[in-house]
Amino acid sequence: WQIVVGPRGLDNGVVEVKRRQTGDTEELAPDVVVDRLLNR
Repeated sequence: WQIVVGPRGLDNGVVEVKRRQTGDTEELAPDVVVDRLLNR
C-alpha cells in the first residue's frame, strides 16, 4: 500500500490510497483508511 497526503486532498478531507500491486487508487477519509487497512 501507498498513502499519498497532499494539499488538495487535505483541503477535501481525503488521502489517496494506492494498492502498489495493481495500481488501483481510492480517495478516502483518513479514519476510513486506518480502519480498512487494519481489517484486511
